[in-house]
Amino acid sequence: MRPVCPRLGALLAALLLVSTLGLSACANETGSLGSNERHVTAVEFGTNWPLTVSEGTLRCSGPGAVTFESGGTVYAVNGTAEGLDMGADIEPIWAYETDPLAGGPKKNIGALIEAGLALCGEE
Repeated sequence: MRPVCPRLGALLAALLLVSTLGLSACANETGSLGSNERHVTAVEFGTNWPLTVSEGTLRCSGPGAVTFESGGTVYAVNGTAEGLDMGADIEPIWAYETDPLAGGPKKNIGALIEAGLALCGEE
């Protein structure tokens, strides 16, 4: 049996590949998040929100490594992420417990680390 049009099969395969790649690219542009990351906000955490920015993406960036992305910058949230150089120092966006001009202790970042470790399957 002779194929009707051998080029047609190749053309259809190419179109299928291009459309599949195009759809996956669109999914990433819409902001869909993977299972190891989630959008977090100051409203969600309430008084436990330890940062000066109001929202961002919290991620498990490797075993036990928690990162936070806001404004196009990825920050290392815990010592594991910092030790593996997975992001910028979080210090500039880590809020003070009281008046920043007076110095003093930073807010407890534990709730953010716990939420990130939960994304790693650790708690």
